[in-house]
Amino acid sequence: MLRQWLKHTLRRTMEALIRALVHWTARTCRWEFVDCELAEKALFDGDEGVILVTPHENVISMLALGLAGWPFKGKVVISSHRTVDWIYRLTEKLGIDLIIVDKNNPSQNVNEAVKETLAKGETVLITPDGPLGPPHIFDPGVWLLARRHKARVVFLNGIWTRQFRVNTWDHHKIPLPFAKGYILGIDPFVPGKEFAGVRHEDIINGSADPNHPAVKVPADMLAKVKQAEREILGRRL
Repeated sequence: MLRQWLKHTLRRTMEALIRALVHWTARTCRWEFVDCELAEKALFDGDEGVILVTPHENVISMLALGLAGWPFKGKVVISSHRTVDWIYRLTEKLGIDLIIVDKNNPSQNVNEAVKETLAKGETVLITPDGPLGPPHIFDPGVWLLARRHKARVVFLNGIWTRQFRVNTWDHHKIPLPFAKGYILGIDPFVPGKEFAGVRHEDIINGSADPNHPAVKVPADMLAKVKQAEREILGRRL
């Protein structure tokens, strides 16, 4: 009983500290888009809803940007799991609307909520490698979702000059106060039928064609991020 109480108290204390850190970071950080002007325009100036796709490691980073003045208006799609519930509680306490995935009927639950959100001209944020990974391996269902609703996809990732990573499956990024964030991405697009025809299991085990768009597009984006990270952070060394 005492052990459970201590574990619960420690978890809640860490959540409170991270929440305070995110708020502090939001008040002191700076950020800019890099080489993705159309993506920036789609998010800030577009009157149509978009699906924002980012690796799970960036959820808190994106929330920090929102608190720092990024006019994110929309909802975050989550699939609750005990190992990452702290992130979702934090998300709610930061005032972000959530789309909770129904474990018994996930497709219908998400489709209806996404359709309603996009119809309002709002953004839907999805982490296709969540909630349990593998990291950076995107479930191709996100492309099907975009096709079904004829939604533009804006694919973003973040680089922070000051951050630490949580010891979770995705090594979650926590930006630190006075950091500068660089947001990289690809121009918005609507996935076509060429994104269909591949299974998530095949992508995970490496048997999927590496040139298939559902495999190649995320891989190219992540390669771009790694290169940019070396260049941006290398200039600070």
